[in-house]
Formats: sequence, C-alpha cells, structure tokens
Amino acid sequence: MNIKELILKAEKLVGEQSPTDYVLQSGNHFKEFEENAPELADILKSSKLESIKEEYDTWNERALDYQRKFRKWSRYANWFAFLTVLFTASILVVTTIPMDEFYLDSGIITFSALSVIFSISTGAALRLIKTGNILHLWMSGRASAETLRIDYFNQLVQYNINSNNVFLSLLKLEYFRRYQLDVELAYYTVRSKQNQLMANKTLSYSTWLMAGATLAIAVGSFLGVGTQYTFLTAITSLAIICQALSSKISNSAAFNQYGKNAENFERTRSSLAQIRGKLDDVRELVANGNNKALVEFASLVNDQISLEHRLWIDTFKKRIESIDTMTEDLKNKQEEEGYNISPVR
Repeated sequence: MNIKELILKAEKLVGEQSPTDYVLQSGNHFKEFEENAPELADILKSSKLESIKEEYDTWNERALDYQRKFRKWSRYANWFAFLTVLFTASILVVTTIPMDEFYLDSGIITFSALSVIFSISTGAALRLIKTGNILHLWMSGRASAETLRIDYFNQLVQYNINSNNVFLSLLKLEYFRRYQLDVELAYYTVRSKQNQLMANKTLSYSTWLMAGATLAIAVGSFLGVGTQYTFLTAITSLAIICQALSSKISNSAAFNQYGKNAENFERTRSSLAQIRGKLDDVRELVANGNNKALVEFASLVNDQISLEHRLWIDTFKKRIESIDTMTEDLKNKQEEEGYNISPVR
C-alpha cells in the first residue's frame, strides 16, 4: 500500500465531523475503532487517556452548571431592574387618571410596593452572583476543563511517539483532526456568527429605544406650554420605559460580552482555518515517518485554542465591571427614593 492509499485509509476510518456538531463526546470513541483500528482503540481506552477524559467530563459539567446559574441570575437581575423602573413610571401614570381617591391611593401604594420589591430582588440577584462567586466558578471550571481537553489530545499524539508504526501515527493525526481541530473549528464558526448577530441586535434595539426616549422627551418639551398635565406625564413615562428597556438590553450585552466574544471567536476561527489548510502537508510528512510533524501540528492547533481561551477569560473583568455598575446604579436609585434595604454591598 503506497503513501496516498495509507492516508486515504486512515482518513476514511476516522471519518468526518459534522460542521454543526461542535460538542466533544469522547466517552465511547474507542468502540468505533475496535474492529478496524484496534491499535488506536487501545490508546483511547488506556488508563492515562481515560483518567484525563473522566476528569475533563467532571470539570466540563461543573463549568456548564455554573454557566447556567450565572446566565439565569443575571437574566433575573436584568428583568427585576427593568420592572423596578416600569412600576416607578406606573406611579406617574396612575396619578393622571381621574378616579376616586381611594382607588388612586391604592394604585400608588401598589405600584410603589412593587417597585420596592423588584428593587430588592435586583439587589438580591446581584449579591447572589457576586458573593456566590458564580462567575468565578464558571470561569475557573471552564479553564480547568479546557486545560484537560488539550492535555488529552497532547497525550494522544505523543503516545508511543517513537513507534515506527506509520499507519497508527496517521490514525492519531486523523483522530486529532476530527475530534479536536474540526470540532473547535465548527464551534468557533457557529459561535462567532451567533455572538455577532446578538451584538448587532442588542446595539440596534438599544439605539432605537434611546432614540424613542429622546423623541418622547423632545415632544414633551415642545408641547409643554398649554398641554394637559396628563399628556406630559404619559410622555415622560414613555421616555422612562424606553430608557429602562435600553438599559436592560445594554446590561444583557455587557453580561454576555457578545461583541468581544464575536471578535475573539472569529479571529480564532480564521487562524484554525489557515492551520487546517496545512493538513495535507502534515499527512504526507507523517506518512513518511515524521512523527515530529504530528506533534508540532497538534501543538500549533492547541496553542491557538489556548490563546483564545485566555482572551475569553479576560472578559471576566468586563463581566464583573458590568455587575458592579448595575449594583452602583441600583444603590443610587434607592438613595434617591429614600430607601436602601437591598442586600447589595
């Protein structure tokens, strides 16, 4: 069997990764190769790789759990903050509606109570995020999982690296290509598009809402003289609600760092795509017995992934800053309204 046939055989045995499947599922990979590539299967179920895989699964699930918690409570905090402003604006509106004094007082008391309740709830959600270290635990868990994932593939390509078994080296290269390079390439392709789409949407919505608030204020000012108080109050309330919605959307963008993630993910996608363009050259080198090319190729890919992960970790500071800003805004609002019973510190 010549070199070209060896390369094609290894590539066919390992198979292709779906471009929409970017979740690493390493659990039973060895079963796929036990019949046609038993030497590769033996490596995959070796105690060294099995222990790394099990530890990766543990940290990966832990990181996902804290990611879900952070997103849930940040979403709650954002909605609670918006509802606080909404019910505050409702107090202005209810005072302009002709009604019996009893119902007017009841409306004011109800909306005031709801405003206080959601203000306290906002503070509680923010405090839970900060004092519970949810964001930090998510980031550290993800860092541990990704470090183990890279170690898994490094151990794979270096396993019996001095062996003269060329076909086994080609199988290791193709396994690395499918389950590390192609999985990560698919991930960054999909996630860069998703984050850019969300960044564009949040910017557009926030801009239009702020424009609506500005327009409402301008109309109110222009028609102020001789205009009924009811109309002016409604206009003012509309402006407040538009500003609150804009702030909610901006806070969501800050929590999730859509723009920065889109930029980092696209940069990594482009780098990995360029590296993948060298795959045929590496295949030929490995097929000619150059195991060093396999190790260096894997290292090049993993270095790019590690670089992106370090950039992603840097967004930790920006996420913390967004929480601190939201907390400070809440405290200022509470002080302006004469109460500060939120658990925020």
